[in-house]
Amino acid sequence: MYIIGQGIFPYQCDMGNPKEIEKMFEWIETNKDLGKLDVCINNAACVWAKGLMEMNLEEMQAMLNVNVLSYNYATKLSIQSMIKHNVDDGQIIYVNSVLAHTIVPNPKVAYYSATKHALNCLLDGWRCELISLGKNIRIGQISPGYMKTAAVEAQHGKEASDAFYDSTPHLKCEDVIDGILHMLQAKPHIQTQDIVLRHIHENGKFDYI
Repeated sequence: MYIIGQGIFPYQCDMGNPKEIEKMFEWIETNKDLGKLDVCINNAACVWAKGLMEMNLEEMQAMLNVNVLSYNYATKLSIQSMIKHNVDDGQIIYVNSVLAHTIVPNPKVAYYSATKHALNCLLDGWRCELISLGKNIRIGQISPGYMKTAAVEAQHGKEASDAFYDSTPHLKCEDVIDGILHMLQAKPHIQTQDIVLRHIHENGKFDYI
């Protein structure tokens, strides 16, 4: 999705497919109704609730493609566009997870957590590379805990999803949006590298998957 002014321009893209990511950035560059790219918010995720012994190679590759490689490639293409258009205060934000900062004793989230840990390394790598390029392009991430999305319902059904969220303290999407706005509104010299958001009563067990 591309947002400019008060308008929203939807664009469907399979983030697990690098060719489609390339086409999306070509669309941004060539669409006369769009301005230059100033901000890229990476918010894509793929997860299978399976132990490491249960997962097949295709599932592992799909999670890696969406959770890691798409972020890295979209970051590269965003920076290329910002440099091309002389953007002097660009921002790139990753929507990550608290699972990027901890090891949960639940084998069903181990591989997912590994992909999120990988984003930590990429984030700092890009930050250092942007410094070496001498560009005022900031990169940071926001790492939410339990947040109400459609993921639980998709895996376990509406009844299970409602029961879980009724009994579990969790964030709402608006809470994460507020965090992202905080990052975007920071002064140009401030790099907000990571914001970890949790509901004040979250237990952090991640045992619903």
